[in-house]
Amino acid sequence: MIKYRAEIDGLRALAVLPVVLFHAGFEIFKGGFVGVDVFFVISGYLITSIILSEMEVGSFSITKFYERRARRILPALFAVMLICMPFAWFWMLPEQLKSFSQALVAVSIFSSNILFWRDVNYFAESSELHPLLHTWSLAVEEQFYIFFPLLLLILWPFGKKKIFLTFIIIAFISLLVSEWGWRNSPVANFYLAPSRAWELMFGAIAAIYIEKTGPIKNNFLSLLGFFMILYSVFLFDEKTPFPSVYTLVPVIGTFLLIVFGSAKTIISRILMQKQIVFLGLISYSLYLWHQPIFAFAKIRLLESDEYLRSILIIFSVIMGWFSWKFIEQPFRSNKKHSSFTRQQIFSLSGIFIVIFITLGLIGHFNNGFKEREYNSINFSIIEQKLQPSVGFGLECTRDFQELSICSTSDKPTVVVWGDSYAAHLIPGILASSNNILLRQHTKNACSPLLDVSWFGDKRTTNWGKECIEFNDSVFSWIKNNESIELVVISSPFDYIEKYNFIDKSGAQSQATVKKTAYYLKKTIDRISDIGKSVVIVSPPPKEKNKSNIGDCLKHQNIFNNDIECNFPLILDTAPYKMLRLLEKDHNIYWLYEDICQENICNASIDGVFIYRDSGHLAIEGSKYLGKKNNWVTKFSNEN
Repeated sequence: MIKYRAEIDGLRALAVLPVVLFHAGFEIFKGGFVGVDVFFVISGYLITSIILSEMEVGSFSITKFYERRARRILPALFAVMLICMPFAWFWMLPEQLKSFSQALVAVSIFSSNILFWRDVNYFAESSELHPLLHTWSLAVEEQFYIFFPLLLLILWPFGKKKIFLTFIIIAFISLLVSEWGWRNSPVANFYLAPSRAWELMFGAIAAIYIEKTGPIKNNFLSLLGFFMILYSVFLFDEKTPFPSVYTLVPVIGTFLLIVFGSAKTIISRILMQKQIVFLGLISYSLYLWHQPIFAFAKIRLLESDEYLRSILIIFSVIMGWFSWKFIEQPFRSNKKHSSFTRQQIFSLSGIFIVIFITLGLIGHFNNGFKEREYNSINFSIIEQKLQPSVGFGLECTRDFQELSICSTSDKPTVVVWGDSYAAHLIPGILASSNNILLRQHTKNACSPLLDVSWFGDKRTTNWGKECIEFNDSVFSWIKNNESIELVVISSPFDYIEKYNFIDKSGAQSQATVKKTAYYLKKTIDRISDIGKSVVIVSPPPKEKNKSNIGDCLKHQNIFNNDIECNFPLILDTAPYKMLRLLEKDHNIYWLYEDICQENICNASIDGVFIYRDSGHLAIEGSKYLGKKNNWVTKFSNEN
């Protein structure tokens, strides 16, 4: 067996603390997510060291390997999942409970990274409401370790040099995959194992290196590694392509600490301090508990200040210690007098996996139990009040079939063009006029800008190309239809200064306020040049922290919370600044004038839910505002 290194537990503490502080929302730790990458390298190092040491003496077996993994991972994980379930039932809204149910299934078969790749942007505010989001990293590890011991068994007869070379090749290929991935499919790149494998391989390479030389004392290189990790934690953020060559900074930093941070180095002596080692020992359980604690606090309270977040961190540490002491330790022992035999470990694991999958499928197929009641209020009634008013494609969606003029007029006089923030205007426009001839041209997340589109996050180059082609087709349709008199365009434009522009040639440029105003003006001028009137409808105002106003309304009505869903009007946002640049020469309808009074914006008016999420209007909110403020007349009068 490999010799215990207390400094490695200290390194685990250095990995887990930034992750916890990042998820707690402390801005200074904006790159704290790199702690997961540190964990990957440590895991690769330890697992490889154990397997190689057993292979040396001929004692390695696949069964024993997976028994160790089961003892290490499953008991504490299952305990967290079990305790999450009653909180999910009582505190989660139907769509949240459905998502949680899906996660129960995915976590049980170590595929939650695949589930979250399809549904959750790790850096989006909505990710804070997923209690099991952090299990994506466990899934990556377990997927990797399905094949890794088999690979070592195949390579072992060829000698360690060949193993070492193979590891380098795999790491290099995986790194290339991540470089391609962040440019073409950034969310998949973040979550999936092929683009993460190289980080684990760095740990494996360190294990082979150390097996020959032992940990090396080098104060300079170990300190360099330490500061590389700190650099990543404090200077990386959600805009940093990840994983990518940027990830080499924390990964190489961890590699240097493992290889050159013997117990005699300055940094290792720091990492070996009792309090730091303690955090390292409980790091797995602490990692497991912190996300559910933060998520359920957010779900129930919706808001948190630094004091509450500090309390939650302390509680996470306490639960981490409890879980390590009374769950991890009894199960991890596999000695002769262990409390649990191998057969019991595998049997209990199988039973709990079946239970979680069964309960998860029930929750999924029952749509989060929409018909359940809380405080004598049926969840489905509140859900209906917050239906999305989002249209996709070139025609109106089924949400508006009852207003068939939206989709049946072959000679419309008004066209609504934009993304989901244009689509949510449709109910209000239709409600404000009984005889309007309307056509809807909307595509989700495609701002009505000619020649360019946004690039970043889920918005890949292919997606940008699709948006450019879509907007070109809309403009051509408007140009070729003489009946069109008014073009209503709208978008949140909240990608300004966050993403880049990409044009038809594939060239990228920073999406600044002035540059966005330039492209929007260019688009409006081209519409005006073909004899059509144009009105820009501003996005609705948003809460400062971009909180989900729709969820606030749900909780306020279902849980009888004394929470405040109204919020102050903020006019110095990038989208509003951009529109102000066009206000003098172009027609802009400011939605905040319909929603806000005396600088306070209303989440609901006269009992009507205005918002359905952090920015979109609910159907009934759109109808209410459109009818009350006579949108059709006012949009036309703007011209």
